[in-house]
Amino acid sequence: MKTLQTNKYCAHLGVAIILPLLGLGLFYVASGAQTTTKKPAVTIAKVAPPSKPVKLQVKPPHPKDEKKIVEPKVKPKTIDQHKDQPRKPPITHLTGGRTVQMGSDGRIKELHDPTRGLTIKHGLTGRTRVVSDQGGRRIVAERGGRSFVQRPFRYGGRDYAKRRYIYNGRIYDRYYAQSRYHDVDINYYTPVRYYPTAYYGYSYNRWSTPVPYAWEWAGNSWSQYYGAYFTPAQSYSSPPAWLTDYMLSTTLAAAYQANANAQALAAPPTDAAPMTPQVKTLITGEVQRQIALENAEAQSGAQTEASSSVERDFTDNVPHIFVAGNDLDVIDNGGSECSITEGDAFRLIEPPAAEAKTAKLVVLASKGGYECKIASVVAVGIDDLQEMQNHMRETIDAGLEAMRNNKALPTPPASASGPPVNSAFLAAAPPPDPNAATEINQQLQGSDQAEKTAMEQLAQQAQAAQTSANPPSSPQI
Repeated sequence: MKTLQTNKYCAHLGVAIILPLLGLGLFYVASGAQTTTKKPAVTIAKVAPPSKPVKLQVKPPHPKDEKKIVEPKVKPKTIDQHKDQPRKPPITHLTGGRTVQMGSDGRIKELHDPTRGLTIKHGLTGRTRVVSDQGGRRIVAERGGRSFVQRPFRYGGRDYAKRRYIYNGRIYDRYYAQSRYHDVDINYYTPVRYYPTAYYGYSYNRWSTPVPYAWEWAGNSWSQYYGAYFTPAQSYSSPPAWLTDYMLSTTLAAAYQANANAQALAAPPTDAAPMTPQVKTLITGEVQRQIALENAEAQSGAQTEASSSVERDFTDNVPHIFVAGNDLDVIDNGGSECSITEGDAFRLIEPPAAEAKTAKLVVLASKGGYECKIASVVAVGIDDLQEMQNHMRETIDAGLEAMRNNKALPTPPASASGPPVNSAFLAAAPPPDPNAATEINQQLQGSDQAEKTAMEQLAQQAQAAQTSANPPSSPQI
């Protein structure tokens, strides 16, 4: 069983991996001085150069944190160990190139219609997701969960996408750069604004003393529902540790609400593998890496596929941690189908092989039931893994903003209090989409009709097969 020392782990993350890889440092500045930057490929407003060189200040780990972090042992499971888990159903071909997979309950599990660019998926947890791609425009409609309409645009010779999300009555926009990896289209998160360098330094480093903290959602329905899985810390030694619980709590609260909206809120499973302090420490290390990455983007003024997408995670020889941001059914190493849901944690153990479209991850924490078991190895699509990374970065960004205005946390230095600077690509982004909600509802309604048509054809094919196997007898003379 692999054991890591926290002091060695942090040094590895903060210096040996992050800084040489990005070619940039994190500067925790009390005076307000900023570093000079080279002319960026995508212009972000510049700040005045420093009067003196700014020294790198990445604080060493606190002695209290110098404890062993034991990662879950990866032991391949046999099929017998998952005998109660469902198997992925076979594919049935319909007319028009459509394919369908049926669940054990006699209902459609997945329907794909290439002529309409339509895919309908019913997950093991009871949630439904409908995706359509037409002419570069994507609509993702999820019953009860986050739905969005995605529109492409270009800026500075690069492809971007704008998503208008609609969730629980809230409407908001997110932006993504686009690229291809292993012949898979990916959209990787692009911040709309960047903070002063000093604020990233504050957010990256430790506080002088641990900070007691009481979350305002304590005792809420969702926190009681997931109480066996997630428990927040009572105090925090650093912003990344606070951001870890911010990300997990935000994710689980959204999952609870989405399941309630979709009427898929079952009783909590009794076999949860909780989010342990050791796993949280691993996630905190990943949060710290994401802060370092955003700081580097802010200073260089640009993102690249190699630095800001999962391509970096596959090539930097770091065991990256992921937290799921939506439901996903996958196949484990025992050959069984299992579910990934919001708030589950994973560690990348094997990047995609040449031209492969999936990566291997080990489950570090799961909520039980139909979910993939702890220590299971699962294959996750590159595009789905990118969405996990997007979720983490988006939620960390929201946490960075919340932390700036949180009076219960240590006040950032004056040099970190400057306003964020908007990204240049926003000037080319398409205007707000007023029809997003209508399009999402129409897609959900259309999916119901598509499934009805598919079921009718399946019945016809079954009847034809039965007739062929048992032809009517010839009349007697």
